[in-house]
Amino acid sequence: MWTATDKFNAVATGGKEYVIVEMTDVPEGASADRLDPDGVLPRKHTLEDGRELSTEKDGTFILLETDEVLKAVSPSAPAGS
Repeated sequence: MWTATDKFNAVATGGKEYVIVEMTDVPEGASADRLDPDGVLPRKHTLEDGRELSTEKDGTFILLETDEVLKAVSPSAPAGS
């Protein structure tokens, strides 16, 4: 089940600010075999409004619908708050 595990602020190249939500696919019961060989849970990143982002690389993300580049700048409120 995808669960919000972290939130952090990001700034786009045009200066607009966003909050990125890190989602982790937390296994339930028998689905624990979804862990990769290194024991890392699958992750994905979205904006708070649900728009999808590319995979993180050195704190840089791409907003898929616009190809806008976002750079993580600081932690935000804890996930779930």
